[in-house]
Amino acid sequence: MAIEVIPAEQAWATYRRNALARWPTREQPDRLSPLAAPQARQPFGLTGSERVFCIGSCFAREMESALDRLGFDVLSLKRDFPVSPNRSQSDRRMLNKYNVASIHNELRWAFGEGAPYRHEDVFVGLPGSALLQDMQLAGYWYAEEPAYAHAFREAFNAFFQRVANADVVVIALGLSEVWKDTATGLYLNEAPDEALVAAWPGRFALHVLDAQETLAHLQSIDSLLTRHLRPGWRMLLAVTPVPLYATFRDQDVLLANTYSKAVLRTCVEQFLVGRPHVSYLPSHELVLLSEPGLMWGADDFRHVDPSVVDLIMASALTQDGLRGEASAKLLTDSTARVMRRARAATQPAGWRDTWRRWLYRLGRWRRERRAARAARQAARQVQGHVERWDGRWLVGWAFDPLSDRPVPLRLLLDGTLLAEQPAAQERADVAQAHGPGALHSGFQIDLAALLPASRRDGAELVVQAGPLTLKTLSLGSPSDTATR
Repeated sequence: MAIEVIPAEQAWATYRRNALARWPTREQPDRLSPLAAPQARQPFGLTGSERVFCIGSCFAREMESALDRLGFDVLSLKRDFPVSPNRSQSDRRMLNKYNVASIHNELRWAFGEGAPYRHEDVFVGLPGSALLQDMQLAGYWYAEEPAYAHAFREAFNAFFQRVANADVVVIALGLSEVWKDTATGLYLNEAPDEALVAAWPGRFALHVLDAQETLAHLQSIDSLLTRHLRPGWRMLLAVTPVPLYATFRDQDVLLANTYSKAVLRTCVEQFLVGRPHVSYLPSHELVLLSEPGLMWGADDFRHVDPSVVDLIMASALTQDGLRGEASAKLLTDSTARVMRRARAATQPAGWRDTWRRWLYRLGRWRRERRAARAARQAARQVQGHVERWDGRWLVGWAFDPLSDRPVPLRLLLDGTLLAEQPAAQERADVAQAHGPGALHSGFQIDLAALLPASRRDGAELVVQAGPLTLKTLSLGSPSDTATR
């Protein structure tokens, strides 16, 4: 279906008066080479005094910094997260949102719409590990002890609620390859690593979103913001120029990235129709059409140099009529920095550039090695899962990959042994996923027969399979009868 239908007379009249209608030529390359200068159709209408909240991946973090230098009140830069003794890395990566579905999740939770936020839906851990991974944030990059993980997540939820105070919401859309947790029905922000996939067979699946589902998420996001932000709020949409790091599909990553960006760009064009409060920032086009050597950072062909982000924001706002001293100076300075980088790129690489590239390759090798080691470790551990707890029946499975004997199952009530039995019921589905050694691994326990109701309120029940803690239940709580 056409997103616009324009009478022929109007189309030709528009063509005649549109100075930007024709593609640049080699005789007049100024708008394309060496720096492209695409211009958005709908003006942003910003004054420089707006409160801004930025959502998106690493490109959104650079946009925050550029807007801050332009004098905007950037709410998403005002962070006060709890410190953890286990985390030496910056919290900057924890703010990245890579796909439209995970952005939708955060906004639903921030505004209290739909299914409420629950720690047990968001955190996933490896069997036998004391660390939890927040798959709506940075996953295994910031695996954390439960108390610290929960504290950070609660602070992040409060931080995200600041979007309600924004005059302008900037959303940078990143990719269309999205992972889903089939146990919770939630789309994830990060890909589960091989260790998690091995520990929770059948739980995760890759979804390659099409334009229809992507557009539906965008429409829901717009509706949420319209209901909860003050009248007159605006949205600035961008398709991040940062390409996929890798694809999980059986194809060239260059093709997978083209599909991903094409879907996002198509949805943005459809989304703009009939929404005067939404504007488009042509960052993707500027980077895609400019000379590549000017755009990318020194370490790779993925992350846009900060000077380019300054150039994108300053040039867009200058085109929009925001010609204050800050934007004019940032535009001049960023253009000069980009051109200096272009000249430096023609010189032989110095020892600093060589050292920086070596460090980048070393970091990538260490990350890949850590993921492979975690996957091997998971394959050696007792594996299991509590699938259902409905207030009476406790159902699940557990097996030891290194033993043919059934795993002993122990139930501890407030630290005292309540019952012990082997996980030995036949489970053909578990055997299909893990091999024939896991055939006799199931358990189904009638807890009501073991424990009078009078002893349940406020008690803590720990379910152990060998050395592995499968689940800790707070009996008598609202989650006591939740299906797992």
